[in-house]
Amino acid sequence: MKTLCHLFSLWFFLVGAAVGVMAAPAAAPATPPYERDFAAMNTAGRLTLWAPRATAVPAAAAVVAEIQALERTLNRFDPASELSRLNATAAQQPFVCGDRLWAVLNEARRAYRDTGGAFDISIGPLMRVWGFHAQRASWPAPAELAAAKALVGLDRVVFDDATRSVRFPAPGFSLDCGGIAKGYALDAAAAILRRHGLRCGLLDFGGNLLCLEEPPPGTAAYDVGVRDPEQSDALAARLQVRNGAVATSGAYEQQRVLGTRRVTHIMDPATGQPVAGRIAVTVVTPRGVDSDVYSTAIFVAGAALAERFCAADPRREVRIWDHPPGGPVTLRRFGAAPGPANLPIGE
Repeated sequence: MKTLCHLFSLWFFLVGAAVGVMAAPAAAPATPPYERDFAAMNTAGRLTLWAPRATAVPAAAAVVAEIQALERTLNRFDPASELSRLNATAAQQPFVCGDRLWAVLNEARRAYRDTGGAFDISIGPLMRVWGFHAQRASWPAPAELAAAKALVGLDRVVFDDATRSVRFPAPGFSLDCGGIAKGYALDAAAAILRRHGLRCGLLDFGGNLLCLEEPPPGTAAYDVGVRDPEQSDALAARLQVRNGAVATSGAYEQQRVLGTRRVTHIMDPATGQPVAGRIAVTVVTPRGVDSDVYSTAIFVAGAALAERFCAADPRREVRIWDHPPGGPVTLRRFGAAPGPANLPIGE
């Protein structure tokens, strides 16, 4: 990367996912890009736009407003949010959704179907029983785990497309959009920026990355560094990305120690167990929501889903890092995006 993009010697890390954006320094141009920092969805974001300030400022304001509106809709920790109200009442009567919530839920339904259930926003009861929504020190008993599994399965939730309503089959069901919200926000941001006539910009939202179609002046693409799964101060790969999104799911930071064993926060809905033997999945794809969804789903389902995902669109790329007990870390790569090559460091 040369000129403008090299102004940024910055690292941005996903929550629990260990992915970073890095660019090497270069001589400062006469007009620096416009940057807008913000906070939403319990993470920090930065929007960088290569555009005149008169255009960039209102566009950035509109992006931040939309992301914060999504947070107010989807924050399950806020009793006043629309999603919390759905979770509180949908077992008693159908809950009619507003535009934003219904759009996100439809994306989640599509993801559930297309991933064969590997991505499931009804996973909350399993997260609770494994100690990720409330601390616990012991391994779940079989009866506890069975009870939690009985409350998981998006195919059991009733969605009425005519009334845009949701009904739970039993008390105890709940929906959690944490695995899709930031990716959906990237796509919403991209639509807003394009409506403002912007084609050159980078949005880092807690490590979920959106790169617009035009790279910074003097560069071929946005330089994305993926942190090494085993060494937090090293890179495992550098990706040259244009007109796409990047996300990583990893088993590093959101973990729990139960008894003598450490478990990751990424659950396999089919088994009810935390995924073991896999440490990271990075996804590059045109849609932000797909980068978010499939980094989780492929972490659960593995190579077969990665192959299908990449075969459906040549612009997609997936990398899977596995670490079986007692064995070495292995990397598998699927797909190859056109344009600038996506190469591991050293190639």
